[in-house]
Amino acid sequence: MLRPVFQSAFFNTYTWQIEAAFVGVMLLVVIAVSGGRWVEYIGAVAVFFTFMHAQVGMYMADAQQDMPQPTVQCWRWAQRYFFIKEILWLVYFVTLHAWSALVGVGLFLIYPVWRKYYKAANS
Repeated sequence: MLRPVFQSAFFNTYTWQIEAAFVGVMLLVVIAVSGGRWVEYIGAVAVFFTFMHAQVGMYMADAQQDMPQPTVQCWRWAQRYFFIKEILWLVYFVTLHAWSALVGVGLFLIYPVWRKYYKAANS
């Protein structure tokens, strides 16, 4: 069961919500710095929802890892595929100068490190 990170009389905030807000703010900064072209908005929204999808996948892979008998035999490949695709996207987006996408690649590559640290600190 997920525990709220911050609790008060008015709201509960979960880690996944804070992570999503951080990514959203980073992408808004990229839009502003890159001149706010319409294509950057599309890229930023695509990166945001790709991050949300990857976030759910990592939470599910974590749950499989913690099970005594995982129900999905290929769960270990999730992180390998994740890193391979991000490195390939990095090369592709550098050639296109796709700024939102490049920031997304950086966030995606840092996210597993953050998750590992966060899990270790909160177990």
